[in-house]
Parts: sequence; structure tokens; C-alpha cells
Amino acid sequence: MRKLGIGFAVVLGWAFASFLTTAQTALGQEPSGAKERHCVVRIEPVEKFGQASKMGEMACFDTVAEAVYYSSGGRTQLPASTQASQITPQMVNSPQAILIGIDYMGTNYTGSSLQWTAPSGCFYNGGSPSYNAASMPFGWDNVISSAQSFSGCRAILYYDLPGPSGLSMVTGCLATSLSFMDNRTSAHQWSDQRYGQFCNF
Repeated sequence: MRKLGIGFAVVLGWAFASFLTTAQTALGQEPSGAKERHCVVRIEPVEKFGQASKMGEMACFDTVAEAVYYSSGGRTQLPASTQASQITPQMVNSPQAILIGIDYMGTNYTGSSLQWTAPSGCFYNGGSPSYNAASMPFGWDNVISSAQSFSGCRAILYYDLPGPSGLSMVTGCLATSLSFMDNRTSAHQWSDQRYGQFCNF
């Protein structure tokens, strides 16, 4: 009986831990104890209407400072304590790369981060998006809970299926949370079209 009791307690503990992890994810939080990672990926402009943007290989780091050092081409060195919410285009932008957006796994620009860099900011594209990520990089599907955009990208679009297709939502350049699209984004777009929010660019 004692062995059965211990086994039951282990199973119960595992079930509770799984429930807690699921609950934290549903609330737009990374599971407690999860190690943050800070990534950078380059995306190219849409070449033809309806066409997906080409994306480069993603690079990930343990700290924001390392990620910004990489995205800025070694130009910017930051303290190891720098938070993802503190990243600005001025830290990253160079003739080779422009920061157009950052996704975060937590609400209010917290948790792991993904910087999107491009050869230029958003531009007028006949009403279609300037950048079209038809799918999310590995490890970033259905996990983002907040986002920011920069460099002329006044609107961010989120889709729950690759392509993009399915359920969608649009926000302005500052999205501290994603409402019904929380942890549901499988494709992403950025546009120069203003969406009901003042952006300081």
C-alpha cells in the first residue's frame, strides 16, 4: 500500500505540474523556470502580391545583449542585464539591417524575444503587407503573447494558420497583449498602413 501511495503521489504531482504549465501558457506567461532565449531572424520584402517573404536562418542567444550584438552586426554592446523590452531600433539599425518588429512570449514585452530584421522598414505596397512571414521560425509557432513594430511598420497582422490563413487579428505598433490570438500566431505580416494607433515614426 505504501508503494502504491508513493506512486499515486508522483503521478498527482506530475499532473499538477502539467496543469500549472498549461495554465501559465494560457495566461501569456512562460512556464516558471523556463530559460529565456532571445532570437533574431532576417526577413525579406514581399516581391509579388500574395507571395511569402524569404526568411534567413534564425539565431538564438541566452541574453538580450548577445542577441542585439548579433542583430546590430557587432556595433552595439549592452549590459548583460538588458531586458527585451528595452530594445530599440537605434540599437540595431545599420545600412545592412533594420529592426521592423519584436515578438515576445510573455505579455507586456516580457519573456523570450524574437527580433525581426529586414533590409528596410515598411513601405507603401499597394495596400498589401511589406513583409509576409507565411510561417513562424522553429520554436515560435503558437507562443507569442505581445509584440512591437518599428521603422514605418504601423500595423502588425497575426494569423492562426500558416499561409497565412485562418483566424486573424491586426494591431497597431504596440501590442502589450494579443487578446484571442494569444499563443495562436502561426503566420505574421507587417504593413505601413496605420491601424488606429499613433506610432512615433
